[in-house]
Amino acid sequence: KSGKLRAYLLTITGCCAAVMAVYQLLPPPEESIVSPPNLLQAVDARDVRGIERLIGEVADDPARTQELIFLRGARNLFLNHPTVALQEFSKIQPVGPLRIPVLTLTGESLYRVGQLRDAERCLQMVVLEAPETANGHRWLAAVYYDLGTMDRALHHLLNVSKRVPDDPRPHRMRGVIFHDFGDYERAASAFQQAADLTRDQVALTDILVSLAAAQTARNQFQLASETLSRCVPNGVVLSAQANCAWDLGLPDEADELLKRAERIGLLPGSGLRLKARMLLESGEAEAAIAVLEPLLTANHSDDEAEYLLAMAHQQLGNDTLHARHLEHSEELKDLKTELTRLSQQAMKQPNNAQVRQEMAVVCEKLGLEKMAQVWRAAAVACQAANSGTGTTP
Repeated sequence: KSGKLRAYLLTITGCCAAVMAVYQLLPPPEESIVSPPNLLQAVDARDVRGIERLIGEVADDPARTQELIFLRGARNLFLNHPTVALQEFSKIQPVGPLRIPVLTLTGESLYRVGQLRDAERCLQMVVLEAPETANGHRWLAAVYYDLGTMDRALHHLLNVSKRVPDDPRPHRMRGVIFHDFGDYERAASAFQQAADLTRDQVALTDILVSLAAAQTARNQFQLASETLSRCVPNGVVLSAQANCAWDLGLPDEADELLKRAERIGLLPGSGLRLKARMLLESGEAEAAIAVLEPLLTANHSDDEAEYLLAMAHQQLGNDTLHARHLEHSEELKDLKTELTRLSQQAMKQPNNAQVRQEMAVVCEKLGLEKMAQVWRAAAVACQAANSGTGTTP
């Protein structure tokens, strides 16, 4: 198994090195023949069936070999085979009208295989040579987000918005970043912009729930309730509405909304915490514990649930368990505070591998394994950049 894994990693690294070496040595030409527009349109639309039809059309034409390789690479990338796509793109002479599309898709492929610094260099060429290319900025934003360099991610998301003004996705991503860093005012503004551009009702509901969360964080409970009233009712929406009603001093309305959410299905974490809080208010500590313990089994980093569990044991006179859960709640809050501090440091120090490794450790302690993996990969990418190797060893 280890031999196969090493061969796989060497294949990826070899492709990265080959692609980057060729692209950096060959500058873009001043003039070239324009590729058929339907080829680039199919790729821009990520239309796999259209790409497959075009592959059939150009397969027997020796004069269109480069286009054939490009189409095969795009097809593999869109079918989630980025390593194979890189192997195809490495065969293309990066000149002429295909240069920017190939650079862009290569950058995306490198990002998808975790070669963040190579992806960064590749996509920087795209935005330098063709700054109007929205996808170059889009994937650079993704690279910088994963590296924890949020100011750069925000810069490129704004560039996407300027070039594709009717696309809600960059606004939504900006909202996520602002919310993660506790800037709830700008988060709400970004989510509102995303909502204004979204027509799909399911996607709109998700954005409005995020907008309401930012408003709730600013104690704008009535405004959040009004935002949620525009959503398609589901368990998450009804639970959020119940929390708003509770915070507005409307316990009966909160209870009714929570019961409606339960009739739809399992309550999300926010609904379960509110249910436990309501049970504690009515003196039903044992029932609250029955709600909280499974929640904490599923999410070990829920400091609010730990606090409520401590309060439940206090009601029952279990001083030892009260103290234990209260202490654990404080530990979790301290870890989250430390993670915020490290995130802010990472934003200011884009090449600091150590701070990203420390973030991975904190995420592991919080049980956030996926986030820990992201920060470990970012640390490795920074180490590679600092050593001048570019690719991950």
